[in-house]
Amino acid sequence: MEILFGYFAFVCSFFLLGTLTLFALEKLFVFSFEQLKEYFYPTPLLPAEVKDQVLQEAADFVHAKHRVGEDDYFHEYLWVANERLSIKWEEMYGGN
Repeated sequence: MEILFGYFAFVCSFFLLGTLTLFALEKLFVFSFEQLKEYFYPTPLLPAEVKDQVLQEAADFVHAKHRVGEDDYFHEYLWVANERLSIKWEEMYGGN
């Protein structure tokens, strides 16, 4: 019985080790592919003027929506700015 338990533990440990190795290799290949893709075909960025305009519009929107001094709404500004930048990027370069 002890030999059977030892054999079972041995086999399970190799299955676990193999699974972890394959998982790590998959993540390494995916990361490498994404880095190579980004190197040869970089993602286009918004021009600085457009980005500044969108961020100012987001700030004005959040400022107009809330009373000044009531609370700190920086988290909402970050959310609105990110959404508006995403919309503007899709307008200029198309969605993925």
